[in-house]
Amino acid sequence: MKGQRRRIARTVLLLLCAATAGLIVVAFVDLVGLGTTPWFGQIGATFSFSGPHPYEQVVTSIDRGYAADRAGLRVGDLLDVRANSALERWQWFDGFLTPMTGHTTTLAVTRGTRHLRVRITPEPWDLRRYWYLWSGPVGMFFVTLMAALIAWRAEPTKSNLTLAAALVFFALGALCATNNFAVPYLWFYVALSVLGLLVPAAAALWVLYATTFGAPVSRARRVIAVLCYCVLAVIAGCNVLQALAFTTLWLDPTSRWLTPLVVPWAIALALALTCSALGIGAARGAERQRAAWSLASIAAFFVIFIVFYYAPNYAPTYGVYAFETAIFNINFFTLPLLLVYVTLSRRLIDVGFVLNRAAVFTLVSAIIIGSFIVLEWSIGTWLTRTTRLTSSAIGLAIAMGLGLSLRFIHRHVDRFVDRVFFRKRHEDEAALRRFAHECAYITDAATLEQRTIAVVDRHTASESVEIVYPQIDVDENDPALTSLKAWGKPLDLRGVPETAIRGEYALPMIARGVLVGALVCGRKTNGESFAPDELDALAALAYGVGIALDAIGVRSANSTDSLRKAIEEMRDAIVGELRTLAPPP
Repeated sequence: MKGQRRRIARTVLLLLCAATAGLIVVAFVDLVGLGTTPWFGQIGATFSFSGPHPYEQVVTSIDRGYAADRAGLRVGDLLDVRANSALERWQWFDGFLTPMTGHTTTLAVTRGTRHLRVRITPEPWDLRRYWYLWSGPVGMFFVTLMAALIAWRAEPTKSNLTLAAALVFFALGALCATNNFAVPYLWFYVALSVLGLLVPAAAALWVLYATTFGAPVSRARRVIAVLCYCVLAVIAGCNVLQALAFTTLWLDPTSRWLTPLVVPWAIALALALTCSALGIGAARGAERQRAAWSLASIAAFFVIFIVFYYAPNYAPTYGVYAFETAIFNINFFTLPLLLVYVTLSRRLIDVGFVLNRAAVFTLVSAIIIGSFIVLEWSIGTWLTRTTRLTSSAIGLAIAMGLGLSLRFIHRHVDRFVDRVFFRKRHEDEAALRRFAHECAYITDAATLEQRTIAVVDRHTASESVEIVYPQIDVDENDPALTSLKAWGKPLDLRGVPETAIRGEYALPMIARGVLVGALVCGRKTNGESFAPDELDALAALAYGVGIALDAIGVRSANSTDSLRKAIEEMRDAIVGELRTLAPPP
């Protein structure tokens, strides 16, 4: 039942990763445009959270030469948010958004004793100057990619699934809570505010992830975790009230009670960091190293995210605001880079598979994009002389042709990558499976054992390889042997600290439903983990060797029985013959 729930959780996480990736693409197109003017705009001004009166904001800085400056807005102006519609409040309160470039918004401005109406037309971001803006969506995409890889390829333990959930929750929540969209629909902003609650939920999953290390969890760690959950619930509640205030004005959306939430976030971060430190301290061995690196990566990213989410609102000048915003966006590359290091050095997922998929994806993308460029260049002159309907039909036909050939391209690229980049790995796997078939023809047990160890050592680069026999090398009630008997699957010995068997993986050698022995492999000399397909090949080899050993034992037993029976028959014949030659007195 637990395994089924984890498979369902993995499927849900993968679907959520796919949805997040799609939304990230929408945000990126919203920022840069796709053959049209971007919808995401700016006015070149910053505002305080609240002014001297309810429902008012104060202009704190102006970027010279941009929309706000040209419209006549000045530092110190008071903006009454009640003068605008709910849609405009959503677009303006958090980040200079416009439903489409060219749309003009009228602001009710108080300047001293004067009451003005200022009309501002937001304009697209200058991505040459604000080059760092694209790094936010791209970084979120890589965070989502890491979550998908962990959910898909890592062992489906509570720890790994919690980490994947924390990453995708944070990517989706940050995407929706940090003003990455500009749309002309009020319901869309309300939906984004709801999804923005995933940021405190991701922080809660961070704390939960910390409690998966160093079991059993102490009472102090549980108390700290519960306190952190409570503070994060308060933050989520304030975000809900703020969204309600934006939409209805039943509450003051500029109130300091609703925004900013600097103090609650500071408390939540302090509790989360404490819980992480205690989790690292309670972990032992290889688990402690993985806990330290992964929890430290998440902690560094979260702290920078929260600090520079609120810091721009206190920037004294627009230049400082732009600098702090740059750090905020670039920070989205921090977490995936650190997690990639943890993946490579601490064997969180199958590295070879990740590199294989990355190479395949890159080559397929290059072929598709290159084909588009070549086709566009080759028929570009002809299309200019056709009607708009004809050119659209031709472009659609080209896109459909490439789309239909995508599977063909992917299959051949996948085969090419396997042969070029992972040839040695596939040759080793083939050699293991070949010996699994050949071992059935070896008739001597000692020779079979020697050749098995030699083949596995040569084709897996394990530090140690041995065959363990129940009742001979290890007690038959050893926890690892019990698990091998019960499940008949490869066993990660790192999860069975009570066993007397030393190694990283034990593979069962079963014949006629009986555990004949176990093939034990130590960790690899290159520090990588055993890939799933490699474990499958080793399991097939162990199964074949187990059957071969059982057959050798059966043949030996049959030979001994036949010899014993022949001796007994000869004895009876001799006794009978002696009785006939010498009758009893």
